[in-house]
Amino acid sequence: MRILILYRELAGYTVECINKLALNDYVLLINYPINSEAPFQFEFHSNIQILSKPETTFSHIKQFQPSFILCSGWGDRDYLDWVKELKKPAAVAFDTQWKSSLKFILGAFYFKLKLKKHFQFAFIPGKAQR
Repeated sequence: MRILILYRELAGYTVECINKLALNDYVLLINYPINSEAPFQFEFHSNIQILSKPETTFSHIKQFQPSFILCSGWGDRDYLDWVKELKKPAAVAFDTQWKSSLKFILGAFYFKLKLKKHFQFAFIPGKAQR
């Protein structure tokens, strides 16, 4: 399987999960540059191709020919456009637990109205979201 991962800010636990995934699949990981002040030194499996978000074009992604997409959040317009354009099975991943604030309620309404049709799966933290 060829998996496209559209991610914002990498963390050690995320990289470990992606490395495990790469034991059996090919991964194209697109992420924002790591903060120069962060003390992270990540090691990636050889089946993972990494591109920096500012340097990535849609042609890079099409050339990879993903069969599945994991998109971290829905705050990046390019990521959403790429998901829509590729029309592949996709999962959205959230890292913030639900809060009953106006921002979350409006965001959920917007997501349901405009974006839900592009995602077949979701990774959501916390028991309340089950």
